[in-house]
Amino acid sequence: MLTSSLLDDCRNFITDLLSHLRSNCEPSFISGIIEIGGDAVSCLVECHESSDIYEKARLISCSLSLFKKLLNRVELAEATGIISGKLPTKECAKLISRLKSCLLDYNRRIDKVASHIPSSKTLFFTSRLAFKTLSESDFALISEAIDRLFPAKAMHPYDRNSLREALKRKNYGDVFVITRIGDAITVGAAFADNDLNDPDRLRIDIMILPEYRNRGYFLEALEGLSGYRFRHTGDYVLSLYLPYECKFLERSCMRYGFKTEGIKRSVTEERTQIVMSMTVNVTKT
Repeated sequence: MLTSSLLDDCRNFITDLLSHLRSNCEPSFISGIIEIGGDAVSCLVECHESSDIYEKARLISCSLSLFKKLLNRVELAEATGIISGKLPTKECAKLISRLKSCLLDYNRRIDKVASHIPSSKTLFFTSRLAFKTLSESDFALISEAIDRLFPAKAMHPYDRNSLREALKRKNYGDVFVITRIGDAITVGAAFADNDLNDPDRLRIDIMILPEYRNRGYFLEALEGLSGYRFRHTGDYVLSLYLPYECKFLERSCMRYGFKTEGIKRSVTEERTQIVMSMTVNVTKT
């Protein structure tokens, strides 16, 4: 990991290098070294202050690339006589080695975090359905649901590690696996997140697998999710975006309490959708 000692050593190296160059090098060359060295140290400072393991790895990788660039430029200048005198290239090489170890450590931590999804747990029930958090065995289902519900945000080709990271970052909001009570068969998946078109609303997206459709599971899941608390208590507006090919569900949703706001072509999701909404009341407990 990046320690205060390594950060100080990198910062001191850049300072010492510039002090050496000031007396025996062209100002234009020094200016380039200041830019590279300054950016490298800035990345390390941001890394030291960040609490996000992914961001730390990215910043260390960036700083490492800049230190390599700095070393190559100094060695070339030394070999061609642009710089006179002996420069601390060995010290720079040692710092590069330490930064490589630091990056390796962060990548190992990322792998450890990414390779672990907590065991699935049941969050709530409806009359026939159970809503659970996902487990490792649900990744193929979630990938299929994302392909159908969010085609513009789908991950191609399907990569388990990338999808795992996206889910942990809540790129798709809260994710639910829907199973049938009794035999525990998975019948679909659902997503709940703030509506990007109206942040004061909660958006629900539901996919019921084809073999379990026409059994009322969609509306039952919608009713269960609308009553689930999420971050809301009291009244809130629920958004529902039906793909146009699911227009047959519009009448059923209207009977349930939704009103149709219109049909629109989503630029971000590259498809035509029926936009519906309903005001929901969740009683405080």
